[in-house]
Formats: sequence, C-alpha cells, structure tokens
Amino acid sequence: MNDPYQVLGVSPNATDAEVKAAYRRLAKEYHPDRNGGSAEAEKKMMQINDAYTQIVEMRKNGSSYSYGGYSQGWGGSSQAQQQAPEFSHIRQMLQQYKWQEALQALETMENRNAEWYYLYARGRQGLGDDIAALNFARQAVNMDPNNLEYYSFLQQLTMGGQQYRQQSVSFGGIQDFLCRNPFLSCLLFNLCCGGCGGARFCCC
Repeated sequence: MNDPYQVLGVSPNATDAEVKAAYRRLAKEYHPDRNGGSAEAEKKMMQINDAYTQIVEMRKNGSSYSYGGYSQGWGGSSQAQQQAPEFSHIRQMLQQYKWQEALQALETMENRNAEWYYLYARGRQGLGDDIAALNFARQAVNMDPNNLEYYSFLQQLTMGGQQYRQQSVSFGGIQDFLCRNPFLSCLLFNLCCGGCGGARFCCC
C-alpha cells in the first residue's frame, strides 16, 4: 500500500491547508473529464481520493501512517461535523446503511446547511439514486467549497457517472445507434426476416 503522503506529494509534517491544496491540484490534474476518460487517470484519481481520505482519518484519530494500518471510509469526524453535532446521529445511520431512516430524519430538519446537503446526498446514493446524489453533493460543495470531504465525494460521484457513460457506450452502443436510425433498423429487420424466409410477415 502506498504512503498516502507520497501519493499527494506532501510531507507528513504538512499542514492541513497544504494537504488540501495538494489534493485539489492533483484532483484537477487527473480528473477523467480532463483526460478524455482515460482509465489510467481514473485509477490515479481513485488513489488520490483514497490517500486524502486516509490522511483525514489518521489526523482525526491522532495516528500515523503504517503499511498494515490502512483504513478507508468516509464516516469520521470532519470540520463540518464538528461544527454541526446535531448531524452526528445521521452519520451513524448512514454508516449502518439505514438510508431511508437517515433521509427521513434529515427531511424533518430546518437547518439545511452544507452538511445537510452532503448527508442527504449520501443517503440518496445509498438508495441507488446517483443523479439526485450528484445534485445534492454539488449543492454541499457550493455552500462549503473548502470542505474536502464534500469535494472528494463529489469527485467520486462525477467519476462514477463518467464510468457509467463509458459502459453505456460499450454495451449499449449498437442499440443506441439503431434507435437513432429507425430507417436503418427497419431495413435490417426486413433483411433478417427475408433471410429466414419470412419476409412477407415483416413490416415497419
């Protein structure tokens, strides 16, 4: 496992601001949208996200990096969580995969700050609604652009959307092409029917 500080290109003694700056610079450089959907860029972006997440976790817990102690996750304390303790139980629900319960609890709250939108995005993602999750995550980042936890999550959602589009092209390309060309679809259909002796039954 790579040293997360080496991945971000910073010293273990770097300040939080320096770590954030390095993460933002690398995320901008290797974002797949800026690299033509490159698989290598996507892999690098995942490493950058993982490295930043690990550093945040280590600094939160007051621990140092060790090759056997790598942990990955989003549920730790963040600056926003520390400032909004009323959201702690929502994070616990999400860690326990109680997506619907978390969303229902959030919907009863009036304090809809950046943390609210971030956690709501997490809940929507948990239910498989990635489009809504992306919109709520964007709102969280717009409201608190300096929060790297929100930014990292938004990057993951954005990358996931691009991966989905690439898969759609790979697996659904023929179908999409035929749908956009109904005349050609009709012609191919009639040719296939004629080839099996059933042309008289084919009609577009």
